[in-house]
Amino acid sequence: MGPLIDAVQRDKVRDLVNDAVEQGARALTGGSVASGNGYFYPPTVLADVPRSARLQKEEIFGPVAPLTAFETEDEAVRMANDTEYGLVSADWARLRSWLGQEGMNSRATPSAR
Repeated sequence: MGPLIDAVQRDKVRDLVNDAVEQGARALTGGSVASGNGYFYPPTVLADVPRSARLQKEEIFGPVAPLTAFETEDEAVRMANDTEYGLVSADWARLRSWLGQEGMNSRATPSAR
């Protein structure tokens, strides 16, 4: 992983992660600014990210993977489309014979029947 563009962007990533954690998300790895010089933010995986967390609606532009559970495909599609920016979400819930991700920003995708 390389550095982010500048301190402003690194601090935005930090603030988005902190907001999610303060609302109940758990950092499985990463989750804080790396020590040392430069604009590095470690790869971060957050579990149990609430829908109210800012990073659910704002582009992160950093190495953060927020994980959010859902009960039904319709709920997953609603969650994926609940942003004004058309950010990418992915369906990792189904077992496949191949590895990959399925965009869910469109009801036309196979997983969003």
